[in-house]
Amino acid sequence: QYQSKQMNHILHVDQPGKDVTSVAFTPDSKQIITCSMKAYAEVWNVSDGKENYRIQPPSHVQEGKIRHFRVVRMMRMTLNGSLEEKVFGIMTIVDKKRGGLSHLARLQMGNDGKWQHEVCVPVGKTAVS
Repeated sequence: QYQSKQMNHILHVDQPGKDVTSVAFTPDSKQIITCSMKAYAEVWNVSDGKENYRIQPPSHVQEGKIRHFRVVRMMRMTLNGSLEEKVFGIMTIVDKKRGGLSHLARLQMGNDGKWQHEVCVPVGKTAVS
């Protein structure tokens, strides 16, 4: 299990015997997402250092472990000339049996403030969204 504590606005994550493979902050700096080659990524509250919830791989990826999570913030100009921001997450999933990269997933922040899967494709395949 993870043990966490907040110290000077930095979240300390300690899991004996396991390496944290990825750490990402949300653009509002309220959450941190950590990965450590488990079957889920953990989302932590920066304010209290507690685990908020876990992000599971999509249901069709049964033998996967999450290796990396990256938060991407994109700005685009709409047809009327205003700027629109889109924030999404990219998650890499490793096949537990083969040991190599198996899937890439894109996630969106839902209205409830939790990451939700938008699309997930096997590596080597093409996705249109």
